[in-house]
Amino acid sequence: MMRTLIFAAAAATLALGACAEAPNEEQSDMMEDRADAVDDMAEDMPTEAQEDAMEDKADAIDDAADEVDTVG
Repeated sequence: MMRTLIFAAAAATLALGACAEAPNEEQSDMMEDRADAVDDMAEDMPTEAQEDAMEDKADAIDDAADEVDTVG
C-alpha cells in the first residue's frame, strides 16, 4: 500500500510537470500537500522503522517540491 501511494504521488507529480498550464508555485503546493499526507500516514505505521521510512519519503517529496518552486 505504501508503495502504491508513493507511485501515485510520483505519477501525479510527473503529470503536473507535463502540463504547461500549471505554474510552478501551484505544482509545488500540490507536492507539499502530498508530502504532508505521506507524513500523516507515517504516524499510523506499526513499527518505528516503517514510520521513519515514510517520513523519509515525505521529506523527499517536500525536497522535490522545493526544487520545482525554485525552477520558475
